[in-house]
Amino acid sequence: MTARALVFVAALLAPLATARAQRFTPTLHAEGGAQFTLVDAYSDRFDLGAGGALRAGLEVLGPLAIQVGVGTAWFPVAGQEPGTLYSLELGLRGFLRVHPVLGGPFVDVNAGAGITGELFRPVFDFGVGWDFFPARWLGLGPVVRYQQIVQPDDQGTPDDARILLFGVNV
Repeated sequence: MTARALVFVAALLAPLATARAQRFTPTLHAEGGAQFTLVDAYSDRFDLGAGGALRAGLEVLGPLAIQVGVGTAWFPVAGQEPGTLYSLELGLRGFLRVHPVLGGPFVDVNAGAGITGELFRPVFDFGVGWDFFPARWLGLGPVVRYQQIVQPDDQGTPDDARILLFGVNV
């Protein structure tokens, strides 16, 4: 799935890069952290988990970037295989650098498709954080992300999965 995701990212970003390459700045962000579910139907079943994402983008208008990302989540379950999520998303990221070293805040929103077990589901997320810059090219800081996996109402558990991540963004 990783190779397919990278080909998909390249196909989506290639037209933007070739149209006006001199005006766009590429971005790459990775994050990871601890996750837990916010809905009783899922928190009773899944233990504390872990998640991560990799997002590539292009700054197209000042500090605003269009991004494509792949993500994963893993939740242990007593007595069975862990719960997993793999996602492919398209989104926007805004960043406001207020200081060369102390960095500044960022916010991003993403939406796409997720695979959880054998099921395909719509997913979306919203993240906020702060990037510090120990080197001019390296941002590092905390991130908090809310993610929702949309569940059809006619399923055995009709509640959408709502996940909160506390982690580090690079």
